[in-house]
Amino acid sequence: MDIKETYAKKLFSKFPEIETLAVENWVTYHLVGYFFKKYKDYYGCDYAFSYSKPQVSKCKEVFTINRIKAMISGDPKTVKEYIDYVFEKKVSHSKRKLTSITFLIAENTMKDFRLEKLLQPDRIHDKIDRSTAIPDSWKEYFDNKQIPVQTYGQLIFYIEATKNEEVMDLVNYDQLKGKII
Repeated sequence: MDIKETYAKKLFSKFPEIETLAVENWVTYHLVGYFFKKYKDYYGCDYAFSYSKPQVSKCKEVFTINRIKAMISGDPKTVKEYIDYVFEKKVSHSKRKLTSITFLIAENTMKDFRLEKLLQPDRIHDKIDRSTAIPDSWKEYFDNKQIPVQTYGQLIFYIEATKNEEVMDLVNYDQLKGKII
């Protein structure tokens, strides 16, 4: 057995841990394993590991996950969410089979994820007005409750009329009030 196979076996031995280990305790190897699992679930075949470097810590797959951690977040939950996002939004719409893990680090995909998933209400740009659409996660909440709120103006009106504490907590109302012009 050559050195590449030895390192690869060590990496692959960590993959089953993603089924039992809490996501917040995942390290890079677990995230690589999660990518391999998503790839197999989607395409129905194993991902072809690159074996490009003698040490697994230097291989393309580990490098790519580390790059995501540096560019998106070091939090394993966020990286897992990003991998899910890429498979849901990008891979499912691709016209060809993606064969390299590097599609995960496409700049436009990372930018879209940051805007759609990481932009939190307390990080919303300082100048939003009453006609600005509320974030999708809030829209989903209001749709599920059958409350017709689509904009910040409608949201403020709803909160002022109902004094609904659950909604006030959801949107961090005290902080939000000062941001709407």
